[in-house]
Amino acid sequence: MSTNIITILGYLEIHDLIINPLKNDLNTLYSCIRVNRSFCRIFIPILWRNPFKFIKDEKKLIPILHTLIHCLAASDITYYTRQQRIPINNLPTQKTFFKYNTLMREFELNTLQKGRRLWDEKYLKKTKSVLKKDRKVSKFNHYLGNLFFSQEGQFDSLNIFYHQNLETPLFDIREFPNHQKSLTNVKKLSLGFFYSNIHFFPIITEIFLYLQNTLSPNIQHLQIFIKTRKEHSVLNGNLFDLIQSQQYLETLMMNFFWDPNEIKPFIDSLQNSSRSLTFLRLEHDQELNLPTELLLSIFNSFPNLITFELFITSLSISDDGNDSVIPETIFNNLEHLCITQSLGFLHLFKRIIPLTKKLKSFKVDDNFVSWGRFLWNLTHFHLVMKYTRRKDLIDLSKNLPNVVHLKLNATKDWLELRGDMLKHLDLFEELSQSLARSLEILEINFTIVDKCLEILQNNFIVKICSYDEINDSFYRKFYIMIFFFNQDLKVKN
Repeated sequence: MSTNIITILGYLEIHDLIINPLKNDLNTLYSCIRVNRSFCRIFIPILWRNPFKFIKDEKKLIPILHTLIHCLAASDITYYTRQQRIPINNLPTQKTFFKYNTLMREFELNTLQKGRRLWDEKYLKKTKSVLKKDRKVSKFNHYLGNLFFSQEGQFDSLNIFYHQNLETPLFDIREFPNHQKSLTNVKKLSLGFFYSNIHFFPIITEIFLYLQNTLSPNIQHLQIFIKTRKEHSVLNGNLFDLIQSQQYLETLMMNFFWDPNEIKPFIDSLQNSSRSLTFLRLEHDQELNLPTELLLSIFNSFPNLITFELFITSLSISDDGNDSVIPETIFNNLEHLCITQSLGFLHLFKRIIPLTKKLKSFKVDDNFVSWGRFLWNLTHFHLVMKYTRRKDLIDLSKNLPNVVHLKLNATKDWLELRGDMLKHLDLFEELSQSLARSLEILEINFTIVDKCLEILQNNFIVKICSYDEINDSFYRKFYIMIFFFNQDLKVKN
């Protein structure tokens, strides 16, 4: 029976049809590798495509490091055992049946370094000299880098975000022999540099220039975040050149760290991907002023844009007295819109929203809750409540007759200002009566007292999917609650 299954799996179409639904199911994958050798050969590469993504408990990163260490060359293991006196031969998972490092297709620097630090604490803690320990760590990093970038590995996803101490040298792929082969198939590239020390920026600038010349022009998903409050004109130029070198970008996520006057050159750098780009996310952590014409040029430049997200700390829109008619065609394909600090958008987006014939999902803060007549066609709505009043919340729910998924997020300010609203039973009674019959999922991130929860359960047949305690950035405890509404059984008293 198993032989017949393996024979069928040999056909690519059937193989993908069976394998793809299982690629994120850890328990099933683990069961499959234990069936027989043939199954093991098929499913081990799926597990090891990115083994870190299955880890929820950080301590479980250490066994992965054990396995990777045993993939090192015999000479490297001997060096650690004899010269550095690290008992690698006594580590768990002494025997490896695959070259696991060559099976990995998604490289994540942060997770690897986190696992390495936990491993250091366990196996290098007896080293008294800090200098000697640093040397061991540096040597260990070098060998791990060789393992990933100097052998047979080829990555289609590269995630390199630097969150290191300022005195720690950057992890630089360029120092490993034959590393170019590892980069030839990269389709998803994520780069981030969170250094306040400006002395690192010349190196970062060189890296962008090098990546532009080394990577293929076929990257589909690009994410770049650089934290700095200073101008780096050479870095800007290299970054724009990297973007311009790509021909088929579908997704771009990045932050503005340059002068607003350079937004136009940034848009120009995307012209080679103007037809392929469908997802654009832009962030800026300082005050930003955008002329209406420039903001509209983003939509006009990318006619196939499906998702647009803009996260701005403080934004003002300058119309320059230009209140001309906005062409409807530039929003033909827009389906998902997410904006923050929307006060600056109020005038402009009152003109834009009615033109978005395909808009399905909208994430926004509560400056928009009074826009009921513009939101009728939405199926997914995510409201970030900052100053939302009771009346606003009820009016909003009444003006979403086709909503399927409604998500409500309460900010710290809202909880301090209006948190008592959550104790009013009549609020939840009115809310449950106003929710659309199309609603299937209600998701909230604040605690509901038991009596209010009972009101929802009395008015709807509700299944609580999850009730998980989390901590947000304000160290305030919240609960994420997800309600599934069975549309066929949904009834009202």
